[in-house]
Amino acid sequence: MTLAELGAETVALCATAATTTAELWPAAQRPPTVTVPGVDEWLTTIATGAAVGVTAEGTMHQHPHAAVRYLPVRDADPVTVRLAWPARSSHPATDTFRRYTVRHLAQSGRLAPADA
Repeated sequence: MTLAELGAETVALCATAATTTAELWPAAQRPPTVTVPGVDEWLTTIATGAAVGVTAEGTMHQHPHAAVRYLPVRDADPVTVRLAWPARSSHPATDTFRRYTVRHLAQSGRLAPADA
């Protein structure tokens, strides 16, 4: 799937999530869009065939939906994802999770040197 192929469809935009904007496409090739109020409505709009959606890969894991098929967009720019945690953790596993995540990303080569 490419952005040009998706540009022929109506694209659902989610008002509450930082998913996508019409600016992914050149001005002359922007698809029609429909804005929905939340992720549940975004998924429902896609599941009913009223629109397609463009989102980061993490959405597939956080919001699986039996009637939605997630496909990679081959020509989309990568999305930067940041890990943040409170200065004073309220959960005992926060630091363990942070260390695991940093180690995993460093081993996979996906951790920016400034983040190490």
